[in-house]
Amino acid sequence: MSDQAVPVISHNPALLPTLPYPFHAPMAFDGSHKFDASHFVGAFQKPDGGMPMVSPMDQNIVPQQPGIPHRLNSIEKQELELARRRAEKAAEGKRANAAAARARRRATRPRLDERTGDAEAEGDASHGEEDDLEAKLAATKDEKEAKRLRRLLRNRVSAQQARERKKSYVSNLEAQAKQSEQLIAKLQQEVKTLERENVMLRQVIRNMQGGGGKAPESS
Repeated sequence: MSDQAVPVISHNPALLPTLPYPFHAPMAFDGSHKFDASHFVGAFQKPDGGMPMVSPMDQNIVPQQPGIPHRLNSIEKQELELARRRAEKAAEGKRANAAAARARRRATRPRLDERTGDAEAEGDASHGEEDDLEAKLAATKDEKEAKRLRRLLRNRVSAQQARERKKSYVSNLEAQAKQSEQLIAKLQQEVKTLERENVMLRQVIRNMQGGGGKAPESS
């Protein structure tokens, strides 16, 4: 009998290790066979003859834990707060611009109406005066009087042209005021949209800072 040390093999299944590949246990040792270590080593080998390699765990991988809400870091909190402040500032600026435009429109409209009425009255009176001057100029025989009447008539014509230009200017202002009203209505609608988005953003921030809802209870 050889003096070679023979390892003791336990036949208790609970004490056998779990092997990644099929393990072929060696024959029972009865003294007439020598222990063949190739059976034991071959149990841990791959089918192609190589030894299995164990990959080290990536330290950057964080296992996902269901049921635990995402916590914001400091950078994410700062970005959300900055976005909320920008939305509030934009909404406040548009509201202020709309209010200022409404005030300017209310202050300007009475003056425009007054100027338009005055220009129309002056135009009617001027037409009558021009007719009178033309009639007097046709009937006069005095050269000096004719020169004076022609000078007055030129002045009346110049004044009438100035009134026409003024009337055209007022009409343009009224058209611009109408366009401004349409723009104000559009801006007011955008302000309402921004206010709704601001409310939604606040709710999202509260939900994320609060950790979301409760985890579902197990039955």
